[in-house]
Amino acid sequence: VMKIHNDGTKEAFTAGQFEEYIGQPGNKGSVLLEGETLQSFVVDIDRAGFDIHIHAIGDRAVDEALDAFEMARKINPDSTVRYAVGHTELVRDEDLKRFGALGVTAQTTPVWFATDGSSEIAAVGPERAAKLYRFAAIERAGGKVTFGSDFPAAGVPGLSPLYNIEVGMTRQYPNMPDMPVTPPVNARLSLDTMLKGYTINAAYQLNMEQEIGSLEVGKLADLVVL
Repeated sequence: VMKIHNDGTKEAFTAGQFEEYIGQPGNKGSVLLEGETLQSFVVDIDRAGFDIHIHAIGDRAVDEALDAFEMARKINPDSTVRYAVGHTELVRDEDLKRFGALGVTAQTTPVWFATDGSSEIAAVGPERAAKLYRFAAIERAGGKVTFGSDFPAAGVPGLSPLYNIEVGMTRQYPNMPDMPVTPPVNARLSLDTMLKGYTINAAYQLNMEQEIGSLEVGKLADLVVL
């Protein structure tokens, strides 16, 4: 897999956005590679046979990643390479359906979902903050979603699928049912989605769904019975 770390984080006000950060005139974050530069790079990686994972947190970075993958699909239509956007925190409405249409996996770590929203609103304002972590909408539009550890950034909680499954389903910290739900409330994910994101969809992202990810004769298995 080739990883392209293409923007920063919203907490550091460096994730690539279409609009300015709140209280920071002129600061929209940035992307490392943009436009034709990123697209040409992704096409070349695709042609070389590497699966591609692009770190993209801001809505502009996500859009740039999708544009690059769209170009790769046009130039290399027979490619079996798998594409993924990592983190995928802020996605514009018009980009939601592009994940499914282009066969791009949206990847994240659900531990980031649980927040009172104050830091997000301070960074990007209430309107954009209400559109963070919309993996349910990506899934409804036909896209695959997967989950990983984001270690060490997410700390030890990121390593626990069970912890993340609960946070993904509630958008609250485990055992804290009275804390505010991170908006939008309709972005809560189902148990089915969470399990697939840690198993068969993750195997698909790794281009290994014929070997792992589901209970089938002939596949490798490492089982935990709860």
